[in-house]
Amino acid sequence: MGQLSIISVTGAVPHSACKLEFNDIKYKDDWLGFGPSTHRSPATRVGKVFHDDESYRMNHGIRIHVTDTVLAKAGEKVARQYSTGSYVVCVRDCVSFSADLIRACRLNVPLVNMTPYGLILILAVWNKYEELW
Repeated sequence: MGQLSIISVTGAVPHSACKLEFNDIKYKDDWLGFGPSTHRSPATRVGKVFHDDESYRMNHGIRIHVTDTVLAKAGEKVARQYSTGSYVVCVRDCVSFSADLIRACRLNVPLVNMTPYGLILILAVWNKYEELW
């Protein structure tokens, strides 16, 4: 059984990112996130999928157990969907990326999610998880 961690970063630029951890050695652990292709320049409207370790910036998070196969397929699917296209704050951004990955893992979150920390809270409530940090 793998684990999907969703983290939120607060500060000047709030951010959401995902860590995929696998039990099966045929899969490689990975970080996934989405943001503007030019660092801290959301006005560029060009998006990019990142694989950067965001743990050093984390303020809050939630960890959910997901089967390795579902987690791997979800990560590939969402990364592929976001690898082309634009970055639009509050429409197609880091929070919507995390929410789409959560949905691809067969979990429940609302269609509209505005803040990284709000996404974590609603994910916990809607899916009855209590492992927040």
